Amino acid sequence: MTRALQTRAKILECAYDLFYRQGYQATTVDQVIGITGLSKPTVYKNFPSKEVLAVAYLNERKAREMGQLREVLAAEKDPRERFLGIMRFIRDAIPEGNFRGCGFFNMTAEIPDRSHPVTRVALSFVNEFRGVIREVTEDVKQSVPSCADIDVDEISEQYYVICCGAIMACQELHRIAPADVAIAQIQRLLPAG
Repeated sequence: MTRALQTRAKILECAYDLFYRQGYQATTVDQVIGITGLSKPTVYKNFPSKEVLAVAYLNERKAREMGQLREVLAAEKDPRERFLGIMRFIRDAIPEGNFRGCGFFNMTAEIPDRSHPVTRVALSFVNEFRGVIREVTEDVKQSVPSCADIDVDEISEQYYVICCGAIMACQELHRIAPADVAIAQIQRLLPAG
């Protein structure tokens, strides 16, 4: 990795931590400068504004999380297990006691303007995540005879809402247990067999 790429990665890792831990409004470029030890011109050369830095952070977070999720789902051969795999992935990613919730949901809560560049990236993650839920639901409908009559749209929407509720509950309670409850609820979305 070149020095320029290392510098950019250093800034992005710092922003990754700060934006997630503190949120958009509370994070400043001066904090990033202070923590990284880089000069102001170096940071601004890589990221001309806090908004640009936040967009880069969310794109990096999206690439990491969606990549990891898709990798986990691709490794699971059983359609029912793959269907449950999304919520299991979320559960396994939640740190006990130190969970700040979904970095994308947090950004949309702080910046409600849906046309804002930061919010647009956050919503693109949400849409892609919903698409993955729909994919595994469609797959189970096509692959599992007892699920041939399920309503993919309805079940996908219920799955998404259960995931969102579990993420919020885990954040609020500082416990992983709500994610296990969500897995049980999601399992019941499909017919037995």
